[in-house]
Amino acid sequence: MGEALGSLSVKELKQLKNRLERGIARIISKKHELLFPEIEYMQKRLEATMNHELSQQAPLFNLQTKILCRVVHIQLRVEPKTDEVYAQITLLPEPDQNELKNPDLCQPQPPKPVVYSFYKILTASDTSTHGGFSVRPRHANDCLPPLVSSILTFSF
Repeated sequence: MGEALGSLSVKELKQLKNRLERGIARIISKKHELLFPEIEYMQKRLEATMNHELSQQAPLFNLQTKILCRVVHIQLRVEPKTDEVYAQITLLPEPDQNELKNPDLCQPQPPKPVVYSFYKILTASDTSTHGGFSVRPRHANDCLPPLVSSILTFSF
């Protein structure tokens, strides 16, 4: 067949090429059209088989979904190249896994300390010659520990 192509002009060769490409495209399209349902069916069978195999293997492991562990060590780290901050936590499984049946019975977290704060823009009238500055009594009472007069010493 290739010998007969030598007598064709460039225009005729381009037309022949386009017809061949369209014909091949139709053949490929028909092939995909016929194979798509088969491929979809095989994928569903494979998925069902995998799920069945996994469900059969699960009892072999007999693992709990939660394992009670004690935190042994926490190390805060930084990845030098990316400045990513992370924590490396070392856990040790508890020997008695039946100890904690109900997660609501966990030991409560210690209460977070209440933090009182205030800000003040210092002016010349706030400062004194001995290096201190004045604070409103309300802020002092909220933020500073109470004074114990028995341990106070005065110097003049």
